[in-house]
Amino acid sequence: MSTEPPAGAAVIAAHPPDTARLTRARWATVAVFLLLGTLLGTWFSGVPRFQEGLRLDEDALGMVLLAPTVGSLIGMQLAGRLVGRFGCGPVVRCTAVTLPFTLPLVALSARPAAAVAALVLFGVVDGVQGVAMNVHGIAVERGLGRPVLSGMHAAWGVGALLGGAGGTAATALGLTLLEQFSIVAVVMAALGAVVGRWLLPRDAAGGPQRATGAARGWRAGWTRSVAALGIMGAGVMLCEVGISNWGAIFLDDERAATVVVASLGYVAFSSAETGVRLVGDRLNRRLGPVATVRGSAIVALLGLAMIVLPPDAGWNLAGFVVFGAGLAVINPIVFSAVGHGTSEAAELAISRYTTLIYTGVLGGPALIGWLANGIGLTAALACLAVPLVVVLAGSGLTAAAKPR
Repeated sequence: MSTEPPAGAAVIAAHPPDTARLTRARWATVAVFLLLGTLLGTWFSGVPRFQEGLRLDEDALGMVLLAPTVGSLIGMQLAGRLVGRFGCGPVVRCTAVTLPFTLPLVALSARPAAAVAALVLFGVVDGVQGVAMNVHGIAVERGLGRPVLSGMHAAWGVGALLGGAGGTAATALGLTLLEQFSIVAVVMAALGAVVGRWLLPRDAAGGPQRATGAARGWRAGWTRSVAALGIMGAGVMLCEVGISNWGAIFLDDERAATVVVASLGYVAFSSAETGVRLVGDRLNRRLGPVATVRGSAIVALLGLAMIVLPPDAGWNLAGFVVFGAGLAVINPIVFSAVGHGTSEAAELAISRYTTLIYTGVLGGPALIGWLANGIGLTAALACLAVPLVVVLAGSGLTAAAKPR
């Protein structure tokens, strides 16, 4: 029997993966997700004071709050080109330092028009960072040869909770919105500069694939696979924002729960989602992406049934927990499937995918409201089973999520 090493073994031995650098890059990416979540949690907690400062009624506030979403959609389209030219690490490093300072610009706005401009800028940088940090996470996965993206998404949830708590503390201390946003900006930018040193350089091995020439056009990245996975991701986001926006109203109106109990619905949902994401990578490694997504969709369907069927607020709250646990790891795995499975540049595929899932973010609350007017809120929430069945049917597409 031959004792010669298999083909390519000499190359692998000569160029082993830099595990230490990849490990540092992994935790740096976790930190960036945490920082972004904290920034967004800070903004969400400051919206009431922002509204009061500009004296906006509900209709005007709703229109102004569309600005960061529009900006994010623009940023997502720019992100693919920026990452392709400069690399995901440098783009994440730049946005981690610059994004925090867009919040004080929002607080400085004396007129709604200026606030809209500042929020569009906030959204653009946020959209670029959102794509770049997911591409960076996928590059780290490819280098390490194992899934790590779910834990990164968990850090975002933890950051959002920290930002919200910080906003509550700032209000209690009597800080103005500008003071709060300025303190957060300086601290977050400084932390972003520190962890940015550990991100992968542009030419790092295992980084995103590169497309050249005509493939860099605006239509690049729109493949059938990305579209199909994008529909799955949009369905998951529709479920998330549907429960986030309407869960408390459901418990209040349909189950006659107290205000405290009604407010616990979102807390239970988001806490379960974040907690399961912390162990999501282990589940993915043990079960494989297809089985994990398939099982998660079934768990989410069970949780949805516990929310809409029993006429008991206690069972419904337990349903929020199960529903959040079921949704938790689906999108991180689908992100990996998009990044690892594309034949084009990963950054382009991720930018297109994030654009598609935003349709669920934008349309989810309005769709539930429209259905609720016609068939009632309980039946409208029950309709969330449809996108979950779509995820269940398309779970085989996530086989590409295994890093190679």
